[in-house]
Amino acid sequence: MWLGRSCPTLALIVAMAGLAACRTAAPPVRPARVPDPLPPPPSARPLAAAEGEAIYRALAAAEQGDEAAARRAIGRAPAGHPAVALTLLELRFLLGERVGDEAGRLAQAQADYLQAHSFAAQALEAEGRLADALAAARKALPLGGEAGEVRRVRELEALVIGNALDLARAALAGGDGERAVALASDALDVVPGAVSLLEVLVRGYLLEGDVRAAARLVTALPDDGEGLELKGRVAAAGQQWDVAAGLFGRLPAGHPGRCALLQDARRRGRLGQAPPYVQRALGSANLSRAELAALVVWEVPAVTEHARGAASIFEDIVNLAERRDVVAVVRAGVMTGDTVTRRFLPHRRVRSGDLIEVAERLVEVIGRPRLAWCPEGRPDSCLEVPGEVVTGAAASALLRRVALGGEETCH
Repeated sequence: MWLGRSCPTLALIVAMAGLAACRTAAPPVRPARVPDPLPPPPSARPLAAAEGEAIYRALAAAEQGDEAAARRAIGRAPAGHPAVALTLLELRFLLGERVGDEAGRLAQAQADYLQAHSFAAQALEAEGRLADALAAARKALPLGGEAGEVRRVRELEALVIGNALDLARAALAGGDGERAVALASDALDVVPGAVSLLEVLVRGYLLEGDVRAAARLVTALPDDGEGLELKGRVAAAGQQWDVAAGLFGRLPAGHPGRCALLQDARRRGRLGQAPPYVQRALGSANLSRAELAALVVWEVPAVTEHARGAASIFEDIVNLAERRDVVAVVRAGVMTGDTVTRRFLPHRRVRSGDLIEVAERLVEVIGRPRLAWCPEGRPDSCLEVPGEVVTGAAASALLRRVALGGEETCH
């Protein structure tokens, strides 16, 4: 009777004890924060189940921050085994130590140990040594690294590139081309062929004035916005203005600075063919009336199409290099001379009011919108009043804007 009543209770107690025993004996899970040291490298002996369990228990304790338990567990593993050597480094890493150099040496000594290379990459990256980490991660790939290893390599390459780009671009912004070149070159040694680094390197060489070095690299760039701009800049640095204009003209419409680059290349190409007196006028520190006439015709060639007025004969321009331009602007009604005395006064210096008057006549002749002058500053909606002493550069810039209707365009 007692036995019959006791059997179900006894069975339940035995079952619960067995379940508890199963739970106690259940092996720990694989490590989550470091590479699994198992299996060991092919050159080492296989580990027994109990030895592998000791490694897993040690790593599980370290991942929870329990250093004492981790040391007790790893003490049951065979000392001197490569998997144990790696586990000891991983334990120290999980507990906050810097072990990058030691991990690198272990991976070098155990060249066929996939997990050792993976851990070296992780430890070195944690110390900010990205190039060394990338080298370790790459060594893991031919040892059978799976998608995770490939992803780590790609991520480290992106970090190396991004870090170098940030520093090199800051150097460029500060005018330090030499430092930008050094940073980009070092990163390219680690990640050869990275287009973004090549672009920075070309910019650095251009900033240093080393056009030949820039030209050697620029052909490797794609014909996208950045690549076309840099190819154009290299051509411009070599004074190949037609080539530069062609490259800038192929830039996407919304590319930053496209219009300015294209206009400058075209203008410099024209300047190379301009008569010497036009070049002198552009460099004049105090423009003369004859030089202003030359700049009007050079900057706004369309004015010659309106030179239909009566031919003026000025005795004081006969021997001037600018005489044809003087006649053209007078016949177009942009500038005037004294028809009674037959004098143009070509050597008289141009003042602010003179230039404003010429500009306002010019817009009427070529059919551009009426000009709006700003008393100060240079907002987009108006033109700055020129200084009292007019330089060739200032007059040239104003005449260009007049020709374009007060706006910068690429046409």
